[in-house]
Amino acid sequence: ARQERELLEQQSEYLANRLERVGVKVRSGQYTVIGMLTENHLDKTSFRNCNIIPTVQSRNTHDMMRSVQYWMDTTSAKKTRMWVLSMGYVPLYEYADKHKEFTRIISKLNSHKVLKSYGVEFVYYAIENTIKKVDGVPMLNLHAHVLLKANEFAGKVGWKMMLDRVKLLVPRGYLHDSSIRNAAEVVKYVFKPCEFENLTND
Repeated sequence: ARQERELLEQQSEYLANRLERVGVKVRSGQYTVIGMLTENHLDKTSFRNCNIIPTVQSRNTHDMMRSVQYWMDTTSAKKTRMWVLSMGYVPLYEYADKHKEFTRIISKLNSHKVLKSYGVEFVYYAIENTIKKVDGVPMLNLHAHVLLKANEFAGKVGWKMMLDRVKLLVPRGYLHDSSIRNAAEVVKYVFKPCEFENLTND
């Protein structure tokens, strides 16, 4: 656990340096951790609540992970499913607009009459992005992991019919459906820190 924390801190400082080199302020000061028994002092950097920074992502997802896992542990496995929806690869400079469009689609889908008729409701979703370059252009694979609760029993045939109808409503017609019992499968990092090494600071 200590090694993992140290790695996150190193990655965070590295990304903070790169961001601040181009004028994006992510540090908000420092704080000191004091050991109650040893009285050792450790100076730590305080970061803005920005999910590009690994230590911030880790803190945010840790709290969410506990809440989502508790929900799963207290909900019947028969009623719990996960969907993966995708916008596909989008150019980095279009990301803000595509992200808004994607979240609107998910919100509208959650209240769509098809899902309501099958007693399906979204409980939680996380946007995840993986980064790659295509012909030198940075691209983000914008996709979401959606935790859902199926309140009514549709049977295998009914569930497949519902999935086929939902695929007509989502981007690219892409929908991956699976069972889920582990919160880590749905509570995701927004970005993977190591993938920023493929990008220039700008």
